[in-house]
Parts: sequence; structure tokens; C-alpha cells
Amino acid sequence: THFKYNFLPRTALRLSAGSGWRTANIFVENASVFANSRQIVVKENLRPEEAWNYGVSFTHKFRIFVRDAYFSTDFFRTDFSNKVIVDLEDVDKVQFYNLNGKSYSNAFQVEFGLQPFERFDVKMAYKHYDVKSTYGEKLLEKPMVPKDRALLNLAYATYYNIWKFDLTVKWLGETRLPPTDSTAGHHPFPSSAKAYFIFNAQVTKKFKRFDVYLGGENLADYFVRHSIIA
Repeated sequence: THFKYNFLPRTALRLSAGSGWRTANIFVENASVFANSRQIVVKENLRPEEAWNYGVSFTHKFRIFVRDAYFSTDFFRTDFSNKVIVDLEDVDKVQFYNLNGKSYSNAFQVEFGLQPFERFDVKMAYKHYDVKSTYGEKLLEKPMVPKDRALLNLAYATYYNIWKFDLTVKWLGETRLPPTDSTAGHHPFPSSAKAYFIFNAQVTKKFKRFDVYLGGENLADYFVRHSIIA
């Protein structure tokens, strides 16, 4: 179900609720966890995942110094009745089993965009995740999911979009790491990974019948050092 109410022509509130089912394909969806020496354990017959989700969103469009701008915020929650748990809490195993306990996801986002001058757009966004599942008998944060994220996008185009310039900066906050205590050796991993930035940029030239672009991702060359242990 989905409801929308316009307080004003440019101000809207949306409410939604629903339920969904899916069958997890554990080997395709979790290919990265098999690139190690963990023993793969499927503990039981895996049932389809089932969840209820709810959300609220508020959007307001306005003008700043005769330029268009907008503000939006939303909150979504998902409660799992069943979920296929990918358990990395044992350093020697990756275990798959059905949820036995709680599992939920809360996502809050706020976004602001404006056009300071003609053909130049600025977008800023912040998102907070609260994602937890029951691993064994403990309710823990889902590993390797940053709790906080931020984005800045700057885009400029010349007349008739002959040239387009785009810069995106992403910030990803700390995230919990699975335990590595018994295998870490000389490079023990901390319990959480530090925050980091990702820079992407692109320049596009438009011709009559085709476009040419030059772009780069991760321009600051961020990568995980000592990513292989034991």
C-alpha cells in the first residue's frame, strides 16, 4: 500500500507498507565470502525469506534566490519474519541458516539539492543505517555495512550540453568487521573498519551523433592494506 498527500503543490508526504518474499541464492549473492579458507556449512534446509517493510517520506521543493532547490527526508524499516543468515562470526566457517531471533533494518536519509547558478547543480545527502540480525544467540550489527554515509555531487553543463562535468564524493563511515582473532597473526584486524572517502569524476563532450567521455573512479586510490591474513 502507498499513500501520498500534497500539503502544497510542491510539498508532499508519502507513507508505504508492504510485505515481500524471496528465495536466497546463497552462492551467487555471497561469492566474496568463498575467496578464503573458511569451511562452508549449510546447517539446514533454507526457507524463503519473508519481511514486512514500512516507510515515510517528506519532500519539499522551493526556490533560493530565484533558483530551484529541494529538501527531502525519509525513514524506512524492514522487519524479517525469516532471513537466511550469513554467519561469519566463527573464523573458520561461513555458516548459512534460517533466522532464529530478530532481524531488522532501519534506514534514515536526508537530501538537499539546489542550483546556485544556471546549469550548475549541487546535491548533498546523508544516510544512516541500523542493520542487525541474530547470529547464533546474539543480536549483532551486520558486518561490513557502514552505519553512516554521505554524498556530494557537483554537476555542470555548458549550453546545449556540449560539455558536461561531474564530480561525486562519497564518504563511508565505520563498519563492524567479523572476528579474526585466531588467524590474524602479525596483522590483527580491529573490530571495526575506519571511515574513508571515494572520489569519482567524469567529463563528457557531445558531438552531433555521439558522445565521448573520460572518467575515473576511486581517484584517491583508496584500498584496504593487509587485506589477506593467515
